Amino acid sequence: MLVANVLQRGIGFARNLAICHFLSQQQLGMWALASSFFAMGAPLAVLGLPGTFGRFAETYRSYGQLKQFVVSLMAVSLCGLIAMSLCVMAMPIASSSFIFGAPQDMLTMLALCVALGCIALFNAGTELMNGLRRAKIVSSMHTVNSLALTATGLAALIVWPDWRAMIIAFAASALIGLIPSLPVFLDRSYWTTSPNVDFSQTKMWGRIAPYAANIWFFNAITNTFDIVDRMMLLHWGSATQTSEAGQSLIGQLHSGKLLPALLASVSLMFSGILLPYLVRDWESNRRQRVVQFLRSFITVGTILFVGASIGAMIIAPTLFQWLFASKYAEGLAVMPLALIAVCWMAVALNLHNYFWCAERGRVLALIALGSLTVNIIANAMLIPSMGLRGALTSSMLATGFDLFGTILVMRTLGADMRRGSFLILLLPLTLAGGVLPATLVWSGVVIACSRTDWILSPDEKRLLDSVFLPILQKAGVRLQSIWQTI
Repeated sequence: MLVANVLQRGIGFARNLAICHFLSQQQLGMWALASSFFAMGAPLAVLGLPGTFGRFAETYRSYGQLKQFVVSLMAVSLCGLIAMSLCVMAMPIASSSFIFGAPQDMLTMLALCVALGCIALFNAGTELMNGLRRAKIVSSMHTVNSLALTATGLAALIVWPDWRAMIIAFAASALIGLIPSLPVFLDRSYWTTSPNVDFSQTKMWGRIAPYAANIWFFNAITNTFDIVDRMMLLHWGSATQTSEAGQSLIGQLHSGKLLPALLASVSLMFSGILLPYLVRDWESNRRQRVVQFLRSFITVGTILFVGASIGAMIIAPTLFQWLFASKYAEGLAVMPLALIAVCWMAVALNLHNYFWCAERGRVLALIALGSLTVNIIANAMLIPSMGLRGALTSSMLATGFDLFGTILVMRTLGADMRRGSFLILLLPLTLAGGVLPATLVWSGVVIACSRTDWILSPDEKRLLDSVFLPILQKAGVRLQSIWQTI
């Protein structure tokens, strides 16, 4: 599964490079805005209901009520999708002007709604397979979806180099991605068992609705955070105030986040991998060990992602010149700001695991809401005067708020987070000075960590070994200590 995850990210990165190569700045901006609509619209339209599959599918299967449970939730989700699609199609000019900054034809908006439905269906399928603990099927679904999107997307762009070709490919790949789950859907043993208790819609919705509402709210906050810079840059970022200029800025923003997005996906993957290990210690009443590991990860995670960011800054100029012929020079220029935000986000994602272990998800929602507020205010202040650089500076500030706010809240909840942790988190700021200064400072910190006990104590190093070495061994890398390689 680890190999599959790495493969998916490699394929996705190569696909994004190809899309940037084939599309102009303005066309790339239009595709980025369409992707934002899918990311925001799909979970909102289905009211967060498929997100409950992970928590309740196995429960209702044990009751012999899986079929009634899934059908009930999918029926309401379908109503939500239809309602959103009708709103878009009833007001095509207003909807398209908001999403893209300029009116689009009715056929384009229809294709957008169809693709939204396909994506929502794929997401619901993966959530259900997760809930039924079919992890290999979920991994296969994502791999097939990624391969299908790459193949159909590139074929469509070669035939028709237009952003709308990607909408068609997106919809098709979502449906193709469902294929690995078909054996489960066709297996009657999942759906025809006799109910152990009578199925009550009232009791089910009483239990499901609050959980789904929390998911819906959290998705709304996090997805808005991801797209707010694009939308505000589209409507406020162009000095000429033309839709084409705004769309071109979005294209530059998208290109500037290509390499940072790859690092972000890696951080998300590691956060998911580490969570079961932390939960095991938490449930075994070794909670101080969890805190100690997360405290150590602040240092190690920062160093790892700053190092990866320096590597990205080294290869980016050649990559952009070779593949894009410098048409995304503005995106390349602001990439260090995006990399700073990703370094902080990578650490924050792993610290968030503390709240999941403690079942304090609402605290995370409040931190995310505060981060979103900072992002919106900073964008409103900086975009009119700084344009693209202002949008990425705002994202950086909001991510910093998320990270430092998370640490402060952890301290109030009793987690022993040292004040020195704040100092190491300033290391990503060296990326703004360029490759050479960042490399010199980073090298000094790495040597200090591995050869001295100034930054990490021997106990913290042993703890990090105990967590990371089993993961590396599963990947085929066998070491006595991760510090022997430094």
